[in-house]
Amino acid sequence: MKNNILIILSVFLFTFISCNKDEETTKISNGSAKITGIAKCDLDLTSSEAEYAPVGTKIIATINTGELVMNPVEGTVYPKKLYTTTVGENGAYSLNIEANAKTVNVQITASDFEYDKKINDSTFVRTIYVYPGGAVSVVNGVSKINDIFFN
Repeated sequence: MKNNILIILSVFLFTFISCNKDEETTKISNGSAKITGIAKCDLDLTSSEAEYAPVGTKIIATINTGELVMNPVEGTVYPKKLYTTTVGENGAYSLNIEANAKTVNVQITASDFEYDKKINDSTFVRTIYVYPGGAVSVVNGVSKINDIFFN
């Protein structure tokens, strides 16, 4: 019986001692980057200038959180993280994105919206406006300007 206990204890200690600590991913101290811009579209064809997108139109930024890890583990699927804001007065929008010393790629999208486009003083046509999407690369502490135009 004592031999069995010694054997079990020996196997346990051998297993415990021979295990190496898994390689840890190096974490970077994350800060933020700011993306700002103006959202515009042609709402009035009688005007030579594009108009601001409607207040409240949603702007969405998406990043892969794996880009926030210094040594990402190969084969690991890191989740995406979404940031949202809305268009304010004068078409302005602003997003604060988590970032660090490595480049973080940000995909920018927006919600579609509909509006009665002015063709002339007496004609308005229901129009669906779509932003085809875009991309911006950021690093910690950097501000980027990314204007949006809805088609």
